[in-house]
Amino acid sequence: MVSVKDRIALKFRLEVLSPVHIGTGNTLTLWDFAIRSNYLFVLNHDEFFNFLRKEGKLEQAISAMESGQGKADDFLGQWIPENLIRYRLYIDPSIKDPQKNIKRVLEAIKHLNLDSSGKLRSVFYIPATEVKGYVRTAIIYCYLRDNWQRFRNRFSNINRGFDFKRIIENDIFGDAVEDPMKYLKTEDIYGDFDTNVVGVKILFSSRNFIDSAEAILKSKSKTIKVVIDKGRLNQGIGTYIKNWTRCCYEFTKDLIEAEIKFWEDVRDGVILRIIKDQRIQYRFRGNHIKSTASEVINQLEKIKENNSKSSPVIRIGRFTGYLFHTVSALLNGRFQQYTHQNQPYNVAPIGDQIGARNAKQCLFPLTRRLTLDNQTLGWCRLVEAS
Repeated sequence: MVSVKDRIALKFRLEVLSPVHIGTGNTLTLWDFAIRSNYLFVLNHDEFFNFLRKEGKLEQAISAMESGQGKADDFLGQWIPENLIRYRLYIDPSIKDPQKNIKRVLEAIKHLNLDSSGKLRSVFYIPATEVKGYVRTAIIYCYLRDNWQRFRNRFSNINRGFDFKRIIENDIFGDAVEDPMKYLKTEDIYGDFDTNVVGVKILFSSRNFIDSAEAILKSKSKTIKVVIDKGRLNQGIGTYIKNWTRCCYEFTKDLIEAEIKFWEDVRDGVILRIIKDQRIQYRFRGNHIKSTASEVINQLEKIKENNSKSSPVIRIGRFTGYLFHTVSALLNGRFQQYTHQNQPYNVAPIGDQIGARNAKQCLFPLTRRLTLDNQTLGWCRLVEAS
């Protein structure tokens, strides 16, 4: 049993700095929702099918579904009966003509609870595993950086068969039974979050499409606890776990600086001169790209100012990019023959060797995702609370 004196208990509020999408893996189709004005109404399937049966439209609807044609809205009037609605979300105004342009919606993780009037209410939350996963990556990043001489030979022959978890993570943390990260415990994060449906565009890819996604917007959570059983953590990696906020600060700091440099090179035309693929080249042309890059740089500079050792910025959820889930930027910098002094965001040599998708192009990771009003996604800050 661990005594109280051997525990570190810290309180935080999670401040959402930009839209966050934590997906369920489920995609809502045109048969799952209907749109009225600027609201998306997600349907209760049981009640919807009962409605179709009563209206004598069930066979027609099933036929349309099986043929891949039509949508739920074809069988609904302008007014949607309340019992058919699971929950509703406001659609961001940046999505123009939503009835035409929203074809699918990426569902966010949530609970559905009854409110005081007996209506279903969607309660968005952020799972503890999202935060803990970022903390773990940040700790690995700092530990490898500070103990590079011990690990450098492990990376001298990196290839597609390189098993990072088995070769490196297990060396740092031990196996699942021994893993000292189990002594850092946090909670699922709830709050009276502002939520809506946002549009997400893909940039600098040969593909060109827009996703719609349920997202948490800028807001603050209720207080959560992060508890560390420091009495069970030895020196070495245990020291890093006890100082996890510093690790997050330093990991985020390096990645934000790399992202700012990327967007500066977009704005200044540096990347356009490097890219050889003509299908991708044209996406870097034009004043609108320069304007977008300048907007993103301003946002990232503000987010960087929010980052501190005691209240670190983290990046979670979908659409956050390859670098923020790996230590590739660190490894790239440690291999002198691969270092690009003016391109800290380019980890193509490492990505290609470990078999990362699309890493053979001259820059990797190249693809970026923004909301339709040019916000980067997934930024949050863990703010110390009394």
